[in-house]
Amino acid sequence: MKTSSRYQLFHRLLDICFWLQLLNFVTVVSRNLGFHDFQTKGVLMGVSIVVNTGSWLALVVLLCVRYFRDEFAEGIWQRAARTMAVWLTLAPPLLFIGLGFFGEAIFEYLGSVKGITPTSSTGDAQLSTASRAQIEFYAYMSVLYMSALIMPIIFAGLFKWYRWRTT
Repeated sequence: MKTSSRYQLFHRLLDICFWLQLLNFVTVVSRNLGFHDFQTKGVLMGVSIVVNTGSWLALVVLLCVRYFRDEFAEGIWQRAARTMAVWLTLAPPLLFIGLGFFGEAIFEYLGSVKGITPTSSTGDAQLSTASRAQIEFYAYMSVLYMSALIMPIIFAGLFKWYRWRTT
């Protein structure tokens, strides 16, 4: 493979993986918020798992391995990394403040309009008989899952943004 085609392939694969993962993220979030109960079954579920997992792994590899990037892409990657570091520092306090102001309204909306409570059957897990340790474990696993899902998407989005701005 020629050097220039390797770098072109990097950008194409990054675009494809970014859009597949963004679609997966929107589907997961909208299902968790109760907007739909779309669950794939059978062969479609197997294809969905392979595509989502494969595109996530490919996105992580593309973002982490320097071999696929030329000097131009490396400069963009470094700018995206600096921006990501700033936002990773600012996001927790901003989310904490935002939930302080709007958290009760969000819980009220989910409980009254959508019928989603910790003991409802609408959610993925029945937490009515769970111990406090199990509930905390589910919460931590949800945070880890969503972080693993969204961080590569955000970084790839920043990379795409800076690439668009410089070209």
